[in-house]
Amino acid sequence: MSRPFKREAEGSVAKALSYGASDAQALVDVCYHAVLGRAPDPAGLTAYCGMIHDRPDRETLIAMVRSIAMSEEARDYREHHLSAQERSAAR
Repeated sequence: MSRPFKREAEGSVAKALSYGASDAQALVDVCYHAVLGRAPDPAGLTAYCGMIHDRPDRETLIAMVRSIAMSEEARDYREHHLSAQERSAAR
């Protein structure tokens, strides 16, 4: 059972996002850069911001991060950078 964050709780996700478009966009942007090393494409930004605004709770944020992290692009990005690090270490 999902439990929404309390709006009044200091430091809560809902309060941090404040349901504002720029806050949701910033969160999606940070996730994309952290996981994929790039800015979000317009379709991804729109979809994930919509998810956050529709239901700004812990489960939604986990689902968003998991979706990005488990994507084929993320897997390819990790493999590319891990193999580059291994090549670098072998020199």
